[in-house]
Order: sequence, then C-alpha cells, then structure tokens
Amino acid sequence: GQGIAQVCAAAGFSVLLYDLNADLVQRARKGIEKNLHLAVEKGKLDETTKNQTLGRISTVSDLNGIKADLV
Repeated sequence: GQGIAQVCAAAGFSVLLYDLNADLVQRARKGIEKNLHLAVEKGKLDETTKNQTLGRISTVSDLNGIKADLV
C-alpha cells in the first residue's frame, strides 16, 4: 500500500492512506517521506515536488474518514 500511495501521489492524485492501526499508517507515511527525501538527495526529485507529493497524502485510521472515488 505504501508504494502504491507514493506513486499515485507523485502522479498528481490525492491519496488517503488507510489502516485501522494508526501507528501503521504513520509508519507508512514516514516511509514515504524517507523515500522522497532520498530521491531529493540523489538529485532525482526536487524539494518542491517532494513537498507537493507529500501534500497529496492524507492518513486515515477510521472508516468514517474515508470518502474516495477509487479504492
């Protein structure tokens, strides 16, 4: 899920990263942040694009918080 969320956000989609366990959702979010940070360090991504990608990702651990066009 983490990799799919990252790819979709990088492609311009708004992403809801969901798991019942809030700790797992935060761990996945931090993993995406780490991946994007490494891409910036390697010159594959600029800081603006990294921030835009992260801005498209929201985390949810409650089913009531989910409203999506694609699951």
